[in-house]
Amino acid sequence: MSESIQNAEALSHFSKDADRWAEAVRSSNRDRVNVSALRLEYVMSIAKALSACDIFVDVGCGAGELVCDIATLGGECYGIDFADEMLEHGRQLAAQKDLPNATFLHGKFEDFDLGKGKVNLISANGLVEYLSIDQNREFFAWASTQLTEDGVFTFSIRNRLYNLFSLNEFTDREVRAGTALDLLNEALTIARGIKTSEILDAVTPPPLETEAEIHPPTNDINVSVRHMFTPSQIAMLLKEAGFRMTNVYPCHIHPSQPALRAAQPKMHAMLSYALQEHVDELPHLITQSSALMIKAEILR
Repeated sequence: MSESIQNAEALSHFSKDADRWAEAVRSSNRDRVNVSALRLEYVMSIAKALSACDIFVDVGCGAGELVCDIATLGGECYGIDFADEMLEHGRQLAAQKDLPNATFLHGKFEDFDLGKGKVNLISANGLVEYLSIDQNREFFAWASTQLTEDGVFTFSIRNRLYNLFSLNEFTDREVRAGTALDLLNEALTIARGIKTSEILDAVTPPPLETEAEIHPPTNDINVSVRHMFTPSQIAMLLKEAGFRMTNVYPCHIHPSQPALRAAQPKMHAMLSYALQEHVDELPHLITQSSALMIKAEILR
């Protein structure tokens, strides 16, 4: 996988802000939506539901909270990251919790072969958006070689469908690109309750973003390109790598446009957490979430 400006910007950002990110993941303050915590809870629920989780790999592990949490279940747990500052937080946390089965490795996913066909669960929170489209294809292909036949691949994405409802510069971008109607068709299909595994039978994925697209800044993250995907686009990329998408889980539901979050962050958080309790019964909340968790399994 070749280095890109996007990768370099991501490394610089997370290396400099490692302390802040480590603190944010562990925060119990519900005055703001803790997206990192919601993502970790989702992966933990998958790990607990597996018949076996002998080997777990978290790619882009950050401060190592998830690796250490799953290590408490037993089995070998590995965190991979390219930011040494993040890995140091993970090692310190593992030492504090006396978790010798939590191992932190410096590098990129393609640097490691942790046992072809032997890994039970692979996760990647906050990673896919910082990879190019081709790098994501390589990542998905790598994951498919590492997993057991009944293993699970789960990761987060920035939800491109939310651009329709944010009514801001992201909406303008989709209108100018001529993709707004494609996104609306997919959003309507999801709101009607289509099964996640059948989404490619119901809609044609919109064109993927180009590598040159510069995104408006969000959340003080100084990375110029952070790719966004719709569920159907991700299902298409997963299918290319031999996966089928089995679940889409919203993990930052917006009760209104981002202007509410900016003006009344506590109200936004309160309403968002309340809606989070109903994601299983209200599929349209997928379209109202700026971040999604994806669950995939090997095609059989």
